[in-house]
Amino acid sequence: MESLEFGNKVMKLLNQEIINLYSIEEQFVLIYAHIQGYMRNISFENVNCFSKFILWYFKYFEPKLYPGSISLFSLLTLYFNKNIELRLIRGLFFLTMYYKKLN
Repeated sequence: MESLEFGNKVMKLLNQEIINLYSIEEQFVLIYAHIQGYMRNISFENVNCFSKFILWYFKYFEPKLYPGSISLFSLLTLYFNKNIELRLIRGLFFLTMYYKKLN
């Protein structure tokens, strides 16, 4: 049952508006957040809201980490680049805690 919910969240996460498509880098960050468990406590109905919140945060508070600013290669080698990974983890952890307090 848990894997079904996980898959449903991924499908909802990648469901995009035609006029505002996510870049490959943005999709990578969102999937990374989901796989690492940062969306575990986010309800199915709030997945899209939280994903927009993630992208907004990285765009304005971590502009060097924003998916449009770093290359796909940097993201794919995330595990080899600890600086990028630590900043991404720190941002996602902050967002998860902040979003939980909002709800």
